[in-house]
Amino acid sequence: MKKLPKWFLGALFMLFLTQSVAGQANLFATVGLDDIQSTALSAAKINGSATAANQLPAGTVVVYKTGEGRYGKLDVRSNGYNLAIDFQTYNPDGTIFKQGTNLVIRGTYQADLDLGKEVNKMPGADFWWEQVNKTNRFFVPLNNTMAAVYKFPDYLITLSNAPTVVQPGQELGNNMIVQVRETMPGVTARDIAIDLVLVSRRWYPVPAPYAVFTPEYKEGVLLKGGRESVRAGFGMTPVKLNGSNTIPLDMPGGMYFLAAVADAGNKAPELNEGNNVAYWPIRVEVPDLFASIDLADIKANGVFSSRINGSNNRMNQIPTGTIVVYKTNEGRYGKFKVKSYDYNLLIDLVTYNPNGTIFNKGVNLQVRGTWSCDLDKGMETEKGAGPISGGNRSTPWSGISCLKMAL
Repeated sequence: MKKLPKWFLGALFMLFLTQSVAGQANLFATVGLDDIQSTALSAAKINGSATAANQLPAGTVVVYKTGEGRYGKLDVRSNGYNLAIDFQTYNPDGTIFKQGTNLVIRGTYQADLDLGKEVNKMPGADFWWEQVNKTNRFFVPLNNTMAAVYKFPDYLITLSNAPTVVQPGQELGNNMIVQVRETMPGVTARDIAIDLVLVSRRWYPVPAPYAVFTPEYKEGVLLKGGRESVRAGFGMTPVKLNGSNTIPLDMPGGMYFLAAVADAGNKAPELNEGNNVAYWPIRVEVPDLFASIDLADIKANGVFSSRINGSNNRMNQIPTGTIVVYKTNEGRYGKFKVKSYDYNLLIDLVTYNPNGTIFNKGVNLQVRGTWSCDLDKGMETEKGAGPISGGNRSTPWSGISCLKMAL
């Protein structure tokens, strides 16, 4: 194997380092004044030693309240004999009072986070970068300053007891079990949104956006009534489902995933944004609407003498899948489903007796252009011989009482 040049390895390391620092900087930017004020602060020293007890590796965020009463945050850029930080100290209204990047505090020196500078035994200093020896060092709050390592949450979500087979328009209700687990101890409890959505594969955007409800199905659609809010702290929190959680009425048949999404809208930036979704496979079965329509439905729907446009243009009333109900010239009610239409028309049909039993039925009955169809006999006939008269597709049928019923 060819050995990679040292310059390439160095460039690769720098690329990784740049990406890591950028990721940490993004986390630092997400911590706001409200987050700082809701964190439990103390005057206890924070271990920054070059040991397994180190609490201040590069990328750690420390939040604080200075001795002068201002809240702020700092991001550890490097930790050694010298401590390098980015920091922001806030005014009470949330505007920035003082900020700085790559501020270096040498070993045994102190820092004033109101002034934004390194100091040496100066009244009002906020912390001391204590050096006990070559290995052990501590961040020591001074002069009534309080601080704490800021802990970012990490939400995991589980979904169980959901149906495996559903139909379009079905309400899933509240029998499903959704639970959120916050894995980081000591994290402040937050209100987060939980979305129930439908996807065609095991994939969801990271970080998770708010899903959008529409009556029609689309990838990632929010179920009707499918958003809940929960206050999630450390440990497992059950999510109470209050909505109908309705499958879209126009949902095509096939295999999908019901996805439960934690922290939809990304209101609580996390250590890991990629584990916020639980998937549950479901099969959507579209019922046979044609088979479900009986004589009573046809009579209730009503029929009338009309011509139905089957032209190959925007005026077409009988695209594939359309159901037409009818009353024949001999007084029998029935239904047919359009399987294809062109110069030839292909249909399935059922004509009923007055008592609701089937008088005649046909599958894949073809009616050629200019020909007619006798729906009592269930057969194609010569032009003018049956209750559907012939003609081209721009001259719609006549001589039958019927009404289109779309799928």
